[in-house]
Amino acid sequence: MVWQLAKTWDETAFVGHALPELTHAMGLHLVLNDLDNYQDSDDITFVDPTVLERLRADWVARAAAFFPPEWHQTINNRVASAENFHLALVAHMDQVRFSLRAPAWVRACRALAIALAVLAVVAIVLLFEPLGLARTHATVLAAELLPVGAAAFGLAAALGREGFRGTRALSVSDNVRQELRAAIVHAFGRPISEMAVELELDSQLSLEY
Repeated sequence: MVWQLAKTWDETAFVGHALPELTHAMGLHLVLNDLDNYQDSDDITFVDPTVLERLRADWVARAAAFFPPEWHQTINNRVASAENFHLALVAHMDQVRFSLRAPAWVRACRALAIALAVLAVVAIVLLFEPLGLARTHATVLAAELLPVGAAAFGLAAALGREGFRGTRALSVSDNVRQELRAAIVHAFGRPISEMAVELELDSQLSLEY
């Protein structure tokens, strides 16, 4: 009977319970809503130690319900301390790229749009040069086409950046949750899963003898 309880241990539900509180405690919900003001080098891994202690205590209490009483102290000993949990958070959050810098092709389009706009201004100035010496067919054509080209590349850069920002924000959000989940599993979930295996082996040995 005891092993049947332990065998139903599923860390997914418990990770799902801890994830929102941890995200809020780290202020990540604010970061994800304002990514423009954050860079990869920013430190956003500070968490109030009491929050980490509470999450750990909650995890231990929930896990204990799936194991016999004599295993409860072992659970408390095996699960990472709040300090080590914080270290795991720092290590995993270092893997997240928060920067929203546009991809190379968007930056190239923007640079080209600026260059064409400058050339267009030069062509227009030459077109209206008082002596009319620079008023050639090439100058007229440049004055007509360069602004169009600048506008086209500028629009492509703007649309590309906005599209990238939307998909990138979703990607950052997913990466943050994935790394937080991995930190929780590393600090709390793995020890419990290992204990579940040990309990199963103990139960099998008990049946054999």
